[in-house]
Amino acid sequence: MRFLAIDFETADFKKDSACALSLALVENDIISEKKFFLIRPPRRFFRFSGYHGITWDDVKESPSFQELWPDIKRYFEGIDYLAAHSAGHDKAVLKALCSASGITRPDIPFICSMKLAKEKLNIYPAGLNDVKKKLNIEEDGNPLQNAEACARIILKINETEGDKSISVNDNEEEEFPSDSINISVLGSSSYGNSTVIWLNGEAVMIDFGFSKKFLNEKLKEIGLDFSSFQGVFLTHLHHDHIKAPALNAFVKAGVPVYAHRNLQDSLLKIIRGSLKAYDAGLLRFYGDEAEIFAGAFRVKGFEVPHDSAGGCFGYNIVYGEGQQTKKVTVSTDIANAENGMAENFANSDAIVLEANHDLDMLYNSGRPMILINRIRETGHLSNDESAEFLADVMDISDKQPEAVILAHISQECNTNKLAEKTVRDILNGRGYGGIKIVQTHRVERSDTISLKLENRVSKTE
Repeated sequence: MRFLAIDFETADFKKDSACALSLALVENDIISEKKFFLIRPPRRFFRFSGYHGITWDDVKESPSFQELWPDIKRYFEGIDYLAAHSAGHDKAVLKALCSASGITRPDIPFICSMKLAKEKLNIYPAGLNDVKKKLNIEEDGNPLQNAEACARIILKINETEGDKSISVNDNEEEEFPSDSINISVLGSSSYGNSTVIWLNGEAVMIDFGFSKKFLNEKLKEIGLDFSSFQGVFLTHLHHDHIKAPALNAFVKAGVPVYAHRNLQDSLLKIIRGSLKAYDAGLLRFYGDEAEIFAGAFRVKGFEVPHDSAGGCFGYNIVYGEGQQTKKVTVSTDIANAENGMAENFANSDAIVLEANHDLDMLYNSGRPMILINRIRETGHLSNDESAEFLADVMDISDKQPEAVILAHISQECNTNKLAEKTVRDILNGRGYGGIKIVQTHRVERSDTISLKLENRVSKTE
């Protein structure tokens, strides 16, 4: 097996802005060559110097990708596959660079060492540093040469699995169909929450309760970046749903951030940079009946009970008209599901809903009773409550959702398996079996749900 591991660093949000490339060529289970190249991107402005340390001054005398290609083309010849960590990002960068340079893109399959680390070795989280630490991988030379780390991960997997030929078809990086609405929860717990819905590079995000570095890394996994978003929507002001640096990153990318007007006073007081964003017209507040057009998506907020200053809001995200309509409903914090709440979730094709705690685990957690009462009365839904609510939603719907994504699962008072089993058992008992149930994780992206646009499922079928 002969493969080439690659890693691009980019200067800004656009995929054609590569400013560095590292390569590691593997032949006969040995890294035979390692190379590192600086690249002059098409624009002088660098947004990501804080991540990789490269500036315009470092690369201004370096070749462009078009000028570099004759010197590196040979590495892409005669190989079985390309490998990268977060392969979707590197594949998109290579595609953009070749397109901008008039170069025929190498027709070589990609595999993703991140995905393989999860599937083959059950490593979570599976960021590059996490996997290197778990596998005791140390690279030689320049720390920017992440391609070497990727190559060593692949070799370690082969060694551990006793399989010298990783199946390219089975392990190629995740592809997202162009005729489907895609949904992925980047992370969900009391540590942080963020959900992305996208189609063909246009995206909306619900909540940004993580660092901009974390969001950038997770977005790379699905081929997006901060500039991909037509709108970002805030549910409420708890720290696990909004982070000031992430807000500022979206504002710098020119992306509008939306919140209900009830949150305005508190948000402008407590979130650093929010006033500047508001004055620039990129922090926008909507009213009760507002439907916001964010690229191809229509987004509407609805209030849910939760103990947060100014209230808390779920969102309907709708694409298309008539038979092509797809509806995604997201609400990760709900104290109770009463007073007609089900109507907001009815006829959804996918639902992101919290299943926060198991009642027995909560009451036996050793937490102060005042905290337990807060969670039960004004905080979050239990597994049972979430499941019964989902069944109530289906009772008033003309179709059942293709998938339910269980969010905000407590790390101390619940488990993913228990949440899924409880919800599945109750739904089955209410006559709603066969629905795909997806788990979320604290700092690991969930499986992606893809809703095919022409596919519409009736609950009677």
